[in-house]
Amino acid sequence: MASMAFIDEHNEIAMLQKPKQAAGFHQIVDFLKTTHIAHALTISPTIFIEHQRQFWAHATIVTENDVQMIKTKVCGKSLTVTEEVIRINLRLDDASGITSISNDELFYTLTRMGYGGPLGDFKFSKAKFSPQWRFLVHTLMHCISKKATGWSEFSSTIAYALVCLATARKYNFSQMIYNDHVSNLGNKKSFYMYPRFVQAVITHELTDISHFDGIYVPNPPKGKVFSNMRRSAGESEGVDTPLFSTMMVVSQTDEEGTTSGKGEDRYNYQELMEAMGNINMDVIKQGKDIDEMKMVILS
Repeated sequence: MASMAFIDEHNEIAMLQKPKQAAGFHQIVDFLKTTHIAHALTISPTIFIEHQRQFWAHATIVTENDVQMIKTKVCGKSLTVTEEVIRINLRLDDASGITSISNDELFYTLTRMGYGGPLGDFKFSKAKFSPQWRFLVHTLMHCISKKATGWSEFSSTIAYALVCLATARKYNFSQMIYNDHVSNLGNKKSFYMYPRFVQAVITHELTDISHFDGIYVPNPPKGKVFSNMRRSAGESEGVDTPLFSTMMVVSQTDEEGTTSGKGEDRYNYQELMEAMGNINMDVIKQGKDIDEMKMVILS
């Protein structure tokens, strides 16, 4: 494999605290804390550069019993990585998650989010959202995607994940992350992809392995991200599109005096969505809130 490097803006630790700069972003921070990706966004193991080098240097793709997996070695110990291994170590609980949605639903939901850019080319701009939505897209791009450059635009994969999160459905991040690992193998532009996640798997799956002096430190959460998200740009200028009712959580003060989102309304909505099953998309497209959805179920 060609010489590899770390990308500092890739697989960052998400900013899920509320410093003074976070005024106006509390709702989206509280929401992210309740999602199934919260642990993956914030996990911060000690990342040993030599572990990362060995993981990628020895990695090969094999198929056993119709299951594809990555086999590698770290410090002489064998390590097998599958979608399920990633799911367990990142606590994603998304085996039943979806991986795509229809174009109609994607475009419609992005429009509801206030997206101000063109939709048909499947190249979306972070700047075309209002601040809280922009922060959500920024977090997905920098913390839990394979992106290593081109931070102003994102693809349909991130758009699918964005829509699923906003509408209380699980996106299968485990499958996405595993597939991203596979795509990195043998790629001429390969890099040390997902170093936080790779290290979490190594540390949990392999015991009594050597530690080394060389440590990679990912970008820490910084309050200035909120200031950056406030910068008006493109067609989102002057527009502040509210979050969906599916995303609203109740912030409560814990024993340490910090606020945290309990997510009661969001989970009630998720249960309602599951109870509705395959409800006609026309009902969803009418933008009904939680109370209206309850009426649909009870009718």
